[in-house]
Amino acid sequence: MFEKSNQFLKDSTFPSFIYHFANQMIRLEGRSNPELLLASGLLSNEIFKGNVCIDFVKYSGKSSKHDFPENETELSFPNAKEWYEALNASKIVGQPGEAKPLIMEKQEGDCLLYLNRYWQYEDRLVQIIKEQLALGHHHSTAPGSDDIINKLFSTTAGTDETTKSAALTALNSPLTVITGGPGTGKTTIVLKILALILDEHQQINPTKPYRFKLVAPTGKAASRLKESIIDRKRELVHQKLISEGLSDLIVEDASTIHRLLGYIPGSVFFKHNLNHPLPIDCLIVDEASMVDLALMSKLLEAVPQKAKIILLGDENQLASVEAGSVLRDICLGLRNNELYRHCVVTLTKSHRFSSEKGIGQLSQLINEGKGKDAVALLDQYQSDHDSEIETREGAIAWETVPKPTGLFSKIKQHYFDHYKQLIRAESIEQAFQVFNNFMMLTALRRGPYGVEQINQLIESILISQDLLVKGKEWYSGKPVLIISNDYRLKLFNGDIGITFLDPETNDLRVYFKMDDGFRRISPYRLSNYETAYAITVHKSQGSEFNQVLLLLPPGETPILTKELIYTGITRARNRVIIMGEKQVFIKGINKSIERVSGLRHKLAKKKTDVRKSSDIESLSPEWLDVFEDSIEPVKPLVQLLAANKLPIPETEYESDTLDEAMVSELAWPGHHPPIAILNDHQKEFQQQWIDNGWEIFFVSESPSEELLEIILHKLGA
Repeated sequence: MFEKSNQFLKDSTFPSFIYHFANQMIRLEGRSNPELLLASGLLSNEIFKGNVCIDFVKYSGKSSKHDFPENETELSFPNAKEWYEALNASKIVGQPGEAKPLIMEKQEGDCLLYLNRYWQYEDRLVQIIKEQLALGHHHSTAPGSDDIINKLFSTTAGTDETTKSAALTALNSPLTVITGGPGTGKTTIVLKILALILDEHQQINPTKPYRFKLVAPTGKAASRLKESIIDRKRELVHQKLISEGLSDLIVEDASTIHRLLGYIPGSVFFKHNLNHPLPIDCLIVDEASMVDLALMSKLLEAVPQKAKIILLGDENQLASVEAGSVLRDICLGLRNNELYRHCVVTLTKSHRFSSEKGIGQLSQLINEGKGKDAVALLDQYQSDHDSEIETREGAIAWETVPKPTGLFSKIKQHYFDHYKQLIRAESIEQAFQVFNNFMMLTALRRGPYGVEQINQLIESILISQDLLVKGKEWYSGKPVLIISNDYRLKLFNGDIGITFLDPETNDLRVYFKMDDGFRRISPYRLSNYETAYAITVHKSQGSEFNQVLLLLPPGETPILTKELIYTGITRARNRVIIMGEKQVFIKGINKSIERVSGLRHKLAKKKTDVRKSSDIESLSPEWLDVFEDSIEPVKPLVQLLAANKLPIPETEYESDTLDEAMVSELAWPGHHPPIAILNDHQKEFQQQWIDNGWEIFFVSESPSEELLEIILHKLGA
């Protein structure tokens, strides 16, 4: 079994690192363990495919040919029970929280195996989200708050009840997720939320500025967010929904997550973290569907306890390139938790496209997995083509994909003029305008229908028309896409540049659009880039173009899913053309990405392993003293703490470094970090406690189960 498993992992259908990782685990184990070898290799492969962990039920008792038909070695996978018992006996496989390379966790009937660091990322993210939500609701006490709410969210301001609900949830909740497709008004809602927060803050604490940050995963997405904020601010002022003074308080700057956290060269860590949090009062994350598990965990860990978090995104889009489907898992998890389902608001009304026509209707059918209906709509649109509808509703069109030999003539015939305009642009501003007018998106990276060969094909068309010189790498009009972060040049994954003559030196430079204009960089300084006449759907996330051509391969491929097709067509503002084979298109829509993780289940469930409260009669003398010294809202917590045999706290604790009026109900000053329980009336002192290194929890008249669970977890229950 061991040798056969080794041969299976060594097959060319797997990347070579999977075989080497599995054997490294065996070396750490120090003995032959075929179940561990196979589990380690498959886990590595799952992470490579974007999953956070491996679920043994998926493979239990099956033939390897079921999931790996092209692998020359066939074997039968162990059943889940055998796998669990073999791994449970391994010295390198631990239970949750243990310091071992692999972590195994039973969850909802599944048996999940993680790399330790991914288990930590997931567990930490769950803790952060639950701790954030346990802070409870905030209700505005500022005079006139109802007036500005009614003004911003009146029917004359173009808002409906769902939009108003989303804004009020974000205003009152410490963590909110707002999800919706393109054109559903996510940016407008954010502006109105900020207006409400700033208006309240100005009335209550006018001398202290309110600090908020806008971030997105890529430079392109951050740039689009900034442009949207500027446009929406102008609209709201023009509509007299907010004043010029309030508009000036809303900062327009948006950065990438990496810039905000502070990259450390040669390290996977950032300058801002749990011990050195960001100096902010509110964090707004746009395009959150693109953020992977590791980055989301590190980002939210760096947010101070008191700060508000708002996640924006489209849960139906493609998930992140790296491991995890974080936004979708958060949405599904919180929706299935009765305590927190109100914190996820879904916007369904598009202000850009009608749900009954064009791009809006097509994207809805794709999301619902109705491939045949989507094709019928495309056929109907072709026969009932109306140029007026095309302008107003988002035009859709279908073309049959040609054979590889026919791609040259197809692109030359229909799309050559666009590339010609880009090459002949008279200014860099005109070049960017032309570039953003049309984009060809591909599902694949390699092969005749992949982005690499399509870009080469477009260059060969330009050469055939004497617009380019063969063999010349750099020329005016060449678009490039940065494919990995370059901190030396301060360029980030997703940044788009266009090559153009520098009027000052007459040399070619690559121009990148920045907040204050254009940044010029010598093309010979760039290292991690690719030509960008066409880009993959994955790389297009966070971008929009007036027109999009979505090029799909003529044969089935695992990467072609409804999420990829939906993401591709919703990059278009005005018109999308889908080029493919109808049966392949239908099968792609009927297939969905399901990434394996434990995040959604951990957010949805309540723990049941905490002991019930002790009766007053069974309290020890020490706990009885604490109980009698506590105010009524704290007494249930004291009974619960006593039942779980946790350290006895100090009551009415006064810290030497704090004002005399700042007295906690319960405190564990010797804990790391020290923990204090305050009542709701002490919220005005929250920041002073935090600034002195304390972790603070508030107990209201009826403490939530979730709050009790988190406090117990913190104290070691």
